[in-house]
Amino acid sequence: AIRGLRALGLRGANVTVPHKQAVMPHLDWLTPAAAAIGAVNTIRVEADGKLSGDNTDARGFVADLRDHGVDPAGKRALVLGAGGSARAIVFGLAEAGCLSITILNRTVDKAHDLAMDIRQVFPFCRLSGHAMPEEIAVLAQEAQLIVNCTSLGMTPQVEGLPWAEGVPFQPGQVVYDLVYNPPQTRLLQKAAADGAQVISGLGMLIWQGAIAFERWTGQLPPVTVMREAAE
Repeated sequence: AIRGLRALGLRGANVTVPHKQAVMPHLDWLTPAAAAIGAVNTIRVEADGKLSGDNTDARGFVADLRDHGVDPAGKRALVLGAGGSARAIVFGLAEAGCLSITILNRTVDKAHDLAMDIRQVFPFCRLSGHAMPEEIAVLAQEAQLIVNCTSLGMTPQVEGLPWAEGVPFQPGQVVYDLVYNPPQTRLLQKAAADGAQVISGLGMLIWQGAIAFERWTGQLPPVTVMREAAE
């Protein structure tokens, strides 16, 4: 299928789970972002016929944050999960100038590994890995931005909650859930009830596609049209 991109004269393709890592050995080269994140979601057929792999998830996430009036620069972030999505989010936050990024994961070694990998690219960002849910109560107090990168709460398991039931959110905190189906997950409902600003992951889906569109065509993407279609 990847070889077919050239044969069919396509400009590129978008890649989704579970193929974002499996596709990498079939490409000729990777952008620095894709290499650091360890996943590709955007393939481009270059003028010489070579296939490049990029990752627009990180910048799509940051673009959506800024769309909602949230600048991650200088903020203390708490990231839930350490899988492929988390790798993109942590990269994007570090690239955007986050002061510190704390990664919580049930398998704490994966959180440590992710922190170490991104620290090699952004040595001035404070990154650390911790156990979830044991350390949520302490670490949540200092966080200004909380991002759920797990699939807990996604349809059809809408009762899933990647948080400790008894730990409150605070007014002034921003809680972002990459899950966009349902639009208001249990996590976002709880955060909103506690007075936090909440953002669903639909905007990130739109922006990663918009950035890919620009990579393929060289044209500014019709983000408003894309958002209306997604909604």
